[in-house]
Amino acid sequence: MLTSRFARFGAFFIVLLTTALPSFALEPVDTNGLTAALDTLIENHPAYKRTTIYLKVVDLETGEVLYGRGGDKLLVPASNLKIYTASTAFDLLGADYQWSTSVSSTKPIKRGVCQGDLIIHGTGDPMLDTEQLASLADDLIKQNKLKRVQGNVYVAISPRWEHVPLKGTGWMWDDDPDYYNMSIRSVMLNYNTLEVVVKHGKDKPIVTLVPATDWPKIEIDEAAQDDPTKVRITRKPFDETIHISGNPPADAEPVQETITMHDPALWIAAVFKQMLIERGVKVNGDVVSTQSIPTDAVELVSHKGQTLTEAMRHFLRVSENAVGEMTLLKLAETQTEDDVSWPAGAKVITDWLVNTAGLEPDSFYIVDGSGLSRYNRISADSSVKLLTFMKKHKHFEPFFDGLNEYEVPFPEGEKWDGVPLAEFDNERVFAKSGGMRSVATLSGYVKTLDGRWLAFSFLTNGYYGSNKPVFDLRSKVWTELIRYRPAEVAAEMN
Repeated sequence: MLTSRFARFGAFFIVLLTTALPSFALEPVDTNGLTAALDTLIENHPAYKRTTIYLKVVDLETGEVLYGRGGDKLLVPASNLKIYTASTAFDLLGADYQWSTSVSSTKPIKRGVCQGDLIIHGTGDPMLDTEQLASLADDLIKQNKLKRVQGNVYVAISPRWEHVPLKGTGWMWDDDPDYYNMSIRSVMLNYNTLEVVVKHGKDKPIVTLVPATDWPKIEIDEAAQDDPTKVRITRKPFDETIHISGNPPADAEPVQETITMHDPALWIAAVFKQMLIERGVKVNGDVVSTQSIPTDAVELVSHKGQTLTEAMRHFLRVSENAVGEMTLLKLAETQTEDDVSWPAGAKVITDWLVNTAGLEPDSFYIVDGSGLSRYNRISADSSVKLLTFMKKHKHFEPFFDGLNEYEVPFPEGEKWDGVPLAEFDNERVFAKSGGMRSVATLSGYVKTLDGRWLAFSFLTNGYYGSNKPVFDLRSKVWTELIRYRPAEVAAEMN
């Protein structure tokens, strides 16, 4: 389930480059030469006519600004915002931080019977998956010799999390069922998404939910479309019922869709109940709505989740929105005494960026942790300053490891200082991308052919239609950046 979802999500946010090789030779350029080359490239590129394009580049060895175009202007970042959340989390929570999830009961288990309710309680672990929840069920049964549950099963919410809305500030309401627009609770399973699989049935389609559960409700509309073999899987925004239309042909592959739950708490409780039943535990009670943690609850088993390093690597590489939002809310919980909220978490990140990382107060604006909201704003200045700060940070290695690698197209047959370019590694860009309609952003590090490290931020907004022209320009910008050689170094070599 997760593999397919990762592939889809990666396809949405991380697009592989397909661009023609530049025809010019890779000769060294100093700061003046780089500025002239980039100005000419950008202003004569087809993407420039209808697109707002900002770019800033800094030499990390000297701190010199090598290029600046609109660096102080604010644009929508999309997932480029994730480097802001990840940097803050590494500093304030630490690379080895772990979330936890536990199961409690309102009454002790005696002779294998739980007379009370079973309560799933989380602290916002964004990486809890089906396998880990199943392991928690196994531990519960083994450690308590559990055979029967007389009470109900539900997800409990910590008092400080009770007023957290299900969606972040400015999220698009009509994206609600889509896998990247997940609802938020203090317990999260599989990024609060499930797989719906539809295959051919004699009279009506056969529908399977992964992970297996008898909740939510499924409605099949057999006459919803002109083509009865075309399958559509969705749910209405802010509704729990899954709607299926169409019945695939008998010889067709099953149709699969990843969707979110409006309020995932009931679904998570239902999945856990089903896991217990599959393991031979009789559950007499029902799955009930989210409640607060009873003061007399007794913890039965607990699970330590992945480290922040592991979570941030997935967050940055796969661009998983859920991880960013749970991280933002965890920062609100650990760094303040207020109720957990998006504004509180955004303020923690903002304060750290200004007071610790040294960003200008008005050089960015944050409302969520993932960049899903179009209310977010960043500048190329703020991104480059943050990347420069993180280059010297004690947790730079795991931060850098989370960035995706990009290949720079080399002109065929050319040489660099007499050495064929074919002998150089062309994987020279390490960065975080961001993308949504009319938005394509990328900020990160470039390693020049001389081995110097540059920080850059390439932000574009406002184009219409395909993002291929922007990506083509971006790859050509990289080809210019790897040619950089300071004038004094060139003089010494001559």
